Amino acid sequence: MTLEEYEKAIANWVVEKVKPIGEAMLAGEMPEDYKTEYFPMLLDGFKGVFDSFEAMKFSLTLLKSDFPVSESVPREKYLEYVVHAFYSDCYVLKELLKGYTNRIQKVYGRALPNESVKLRLEPVFEALSNDIEPLMNIRNSHVHQERFQGGGLSQLSGLSLAAQFEGSLADASDEAFKVILDQWVRCFERVIGIYTGLLDECFDHISEIVLVDGVVREP
Repeated sequence: MTLEEYEKAIANWVVEKVKPIGEAMLAGEMPEDYKTEYFPMLLDGFKGVFDSFEAMKFSLTLLKSDFPVSESVPREKYLEYVVHAFYSDCYVLKELLKGYTNRIQKVYGRALPNESVKLRLEPVFEALSNDIEPLMNIRNSHVHQERFQGGGLSQLSGLSLAAQFEGSLADASDEAFKVILDQWVRCFERVIGIYTGLLDECFDHISEIVLVDGVVREP
């Protein structure tokens, strides 16, 4: 099961839970509370993971779009900002997926003691440690020491500054920006591609616990 298929199953479950509330309200009745203790665990926990992944893809969209044409928003600073946002969302996604999987293991482990919940979810934790963690190294090695300036960002910033005082460097600055922008676009595409495969794999394992025949199994 892919991330998209899991999202559809969760969405169908939410509709099923919320629909009676809307019907009761339209009838002028007091609806029963649909938010059981596991409702936010399954919905909000998943939504956090999904939204972080969408934010990563949005950062790629920003790099592929026309950069702001404004003297108050230098293109080099804009690029740097998007790169920081991208890696921040990478980290947030990893932590939210870990938390989501931990809560599922805890809740479903109690509800399904005979179904080896922990064993089924082990591949997810392995992917978090062995596959996703290395993708974060480019950021984590700097995040507690200094603002990340790798991937050509530092050189680009220096060249842009020099070009402000030496007009002959303007063309070189433009060319360098195009090259480094293209490198980051390809980097984002590669990381998103890896995350896509990893998330599909992770939610395939999670679905073995949460879903039965494509329908949410309430713990």
